[in-house]
Amino acid sequence: MQVDESDIVKIRPGQLVLVTLDSYKGQVFTARVSTISPMMNTGSRTFQVAAAFVRQPPVLYPFVSFEANIVLQTKAKALLIPRRLLVDDSTVQKADGQLARVKTGLRDYQMVEILRGLTPADELTAPAK
Repeated sequence: MQVDESDIVKIRPGQLVLVTLDSYKGQVFTARVSTISPMMNTGSRTFQVAAAFVRQPPVLYPFVSFEANIVLQTKAKALLIPRRLLVDDSTVQKADGQLARVKTGLRDYQMVEILRGLTPADELTAPAK
């Protein structure tokens, strides 16, 4: 995995990694950070980080596309919504069409934490494009 230089200081051996593979749609595999290269690739400004599967997929092929998320922090009770439901960085559309301002927290490429502005009972709709 290539980790940006601004994030490398947050990475430690043993951290949990959640891996999705294009060839295993809808499945998430767990891994743990095993090594961190101390040398930065000056062209991409990234560091090479390796992880070993905790539970390996049944079959792996070289050069299969994947996405890996290194877990930096966890919360026991977080309200998460799909990131695609954000109208902008601070607004969502409720099922009745009303827009609601929200305060967001942690996020990844798919999900975002809602700190304020929604309850678990609120129903949302995707914004019109």
